Amino acid sequence: MNLKAFQALGFFVLLLSAVGLSGVYARETADNMNQLLLCSRFGKKRLYPIKFAAGMTWILAGALLLILALFIPYSLIYGMEGMGEMLQLVKPLSMLPYTIGQMLVICLGIFLTAVVLFGAVTMLLSVIIQNALAVTCGLLGYLIVDLFASVPDRFRLLQTIWSLRPNAILMNTGFANYRLIHAAGRFFMSHQAAPVIYAVIAAGAFLIGRWRYRRLEVGN
Repeated sequence: MNLKAFQALGFFVLLLSAVGLSGVYARETADNMNQLLLCSRFGKKRLYPIKFAAGMTWILAGALLLILALFIPYSLIYGMEGMGEMLQLVKPLSMLPYTIGQMLVICLGIFLTAVVLFGAVTMLLSVIIQNALAVTCGLLGYLIVDLFASVPDRFRLLQTIWSLRPNAILMNTGFANYRLIHAAGRFFMSHQAAPVIYAVIAAGAFLIGRWRYRRLEVGN
């Protein structure tokens, strides 16, 4: 499987999340079901995590199907030879001491944590905005900015934050960016820190969304 495919998969999963998860909570208001759901015995306590888990299951299943749809034909056509070769054969600017196979595993891990991040943020926006179309348009707007925007190197903090976005990590700059991130008394490269940051943001999005959902007023 080509390493460059993960960047395209990142964009595609963001689109999938924008289309499929934007209405997870917003449709309750649009379909006038919030009165029934929020007034039920466990409406404000159990419904949010159940729908969140269902959304995560759906987006992760879709992501894995995309991976298989690329991996199986690629393996049948080109074979699996070369997985033990050094990464520099396909990414000459990289100085990482990994083989191509190891980098594929790392990319897969980053991709799956990015999928969780996209799903969690989409469902958080669905709770806060309560409008599926607005959430979808907002995420599509971010996608356009992600494709074309860049931050000059002189703005070091902003440039570091921008370089940690999922699609930046999954393309060439993610493996040729040697600016270190200091945390917990240690230094990490961007591809090492990014999955942890994605998981923390996703957990924060879940907690904020649960707090917001419990405070929704019936009829709003």
